[in-house]
Amino acid sequence: MSSNKKDSVRLIPLGGIGEIGKNMLVVEYGSDIVVVDSGLMFPDEEMFGVDLVIPDVAYLEENRERIRGIVLTHGHEDHIAGIANLVNVRNIAPGDRDKPLNLYYPRHDKWINELIAYIERKQSGLIRFPLFAQPLEPGDEVVLEGAHRPTRVTAFSMKHMVGQLALGYEVEEERKLVDPSTGQTLQRYHPVFLYTGDGCDVEHRPFGRADIAVHEATFLA
Repeated sequence: MSSNKKDSVRLIPLGGIGEIGKNMLVVEYGSDIVVVDSGLMFPDEEMFGVDLVIPDVAYLEENRERIRGIVLTHGHEDHIAGIANLVNVRNIAPGDRDKPLNLYYPRHDKWINELIAYIERKQSGLIRFPLFAQPLEPGDEVVLEGAHRPTRVTAFSMKHMVGQLALGYEVEEERKLVDPSTGQTLQRYHPVFLYTGDGCDVEHRPFGRADIAVHEATFLA
């Protein structure tokens, strides 16, 4: 974590810690938020009358103006099935209706595409804000709108499902650096956060220099 408070990175798990399912992670850096995944968990035998368990997104509702994007790693329900609830929460909350909700996900993931189509069909004419879903390939870069500093997300390939693309993500923000040899101030993108998702074969180049790197390992439970 950076020693500079305004450059610090804060991780807030809303699910997926010490449990199988309900994976959702809030990444705060400065005044900006990126959300990683939003899944569900099936109830245990003591949860009578409960069909599904989803993350409590009250924190995101309170800080909805700070969300710059939602990134999805792969299409398993423990990582994506809470998205519909997140859309509903944003839909009924007060605030700027012109501010979009940007969703990024692995291209050709059939389960995510089906989920997005379901949301658009069920919410047809009811969604009160722009909802943008952008598929990504490994190596694709996206500049996040509205960030307090220029911020980009880079997708990279991970192995998780046979025949389906899974992605990890690197979040970088532009920072001012002083070249010690010349004294000149330079603008450079700095990796503040790296997330591998529930996958393996991490070969992404900034793995050793990101402020924080997180690797999920459900398969070890």
